[in-house]
Amino acid sequence: MRSAFSEPARNDASCEIRLGVASWDKDGTAKSVKYTWFDKTGKAARGGEFPVEALPQALEFAIRRGYVSLSWEPSQEAAPSNGLQEKRVSAVLRDDVRLHSYFVSLDLLIRDGRDVIKEALPLLSGAEVPNSDYELHYNWLGESRDRLVRVVDGRLEPRAPQP
Repeated sequence: MRSAFSEPARNDASCEIRLGVASWDKDGTAKSVKYTWFDKTGKAARGGEFPVEALPQALEFAIRRGYVSLSWEPSQEAAPSNGLQEKRVSAVLRDDVRLHSYFVSLDLLIRDGRDVIKEALPLLSGAEVPNSDYELHYNWLGESRDRLVRVVDGRLEPRAPQP
């Protein structure tokens, strides 16, 4: 793998989760994820195994970096009318205090290049998201976006930044 991004693995701080171009790809377009541990000389190991505990973080990382979309249907875009467009994107709701992540799809309402969350679709995992404060991460136009949100009875509401 030719690594483009990495972050420390939450299940083992001496390991990393890496995203990059797959080592088998001659064209440089196939993307892959790797759980990386280091040998006694400090070199990255070449193993193919991936700890199950690290899968949620790897999936979240890939979504934040725009490597993967969880939508099983092609994105639906409405024809622009009065400068409005609709776009469906994958997103992650993260609660770092409780160490929970939830994967959702968002419908964005876009006007003049600015995105506004119209609604969050049902969770792709099928789990219910408890009422709480979360960090919302998603990608749009190749950029990673972060927002503070509150979930109240299954609906997203804006949350004011904490001082």
